[in-house]
Amino acid sequence: HPLTVYPCMICGKKFKSRGFLKRHMKNHPEHLTKKKYHCTDCDYTTNKKISLHSHLESHKLTSKAEKAIECDECGKHFSHAGALFTHKMVHKEKANKMHKCKFCEYETAEQGLLNRHLLAVHSKNFPHICVECGKGFRHPSELKKHMRIHTGEKPYQCQYCEYRSADSSNLKTHVKTKHSKEMPFKCDICLLTFSDTKEV
Repeated sequence: HPLTVYPCMICGKKFKSRGFLKRHMKNHPEHLTKKKYHCTDCDYTTNKKISLHSHLESHKLTSKAEKAIECDECGKHFSHAGALFTHKMVHKEKANKMHKCKFCEYETAEQGLLNRHLLAVHSKNFPHICVECGKGFRHPSELKKHMRIHTGEKPYQCQYCEYRSADSSNLKTHVKTKHSKEMPFKCDICLLTFSDTKEV
């Protein structure tokens, strides 16, 4: 049977699956993906077919020789300042979506590539690496605590109610804020509170 392809409606690139297309679409600025009709010669987008036709006519009136305004970031040429301004928004949005390394100047549009970079370049500083997301830690105990985010494990149980937590400090905060009235007896030496005078 024929191979199904999923084309990008913005740049025309074709993909074997919807998943690959969806991932690819994240590389395009949001203002391009939200509109229904896209100009193939510039970054103009609209939800009205008639507006696109009118816009395409403006390209016919402008010859390539007249496209004198150049983008200083990529060298693309435009016929008027408005088109250049719209185009520059693409560069601005791409810069805002970049995933930046917190240890060096490396940046990328994909989180997976940043994870790979962290493993390859910075794993000496953070030798304990999470297999789920690529985040590195200095100590195995930090990795163990972090893994609870992925596993959903909550080993710390409140002794007064059903509350559970992945982190002991969260449990301590819970007990202080929710159960301090249930523990009115305070030790004068260690300042801990208890529910019964026999425990003090």
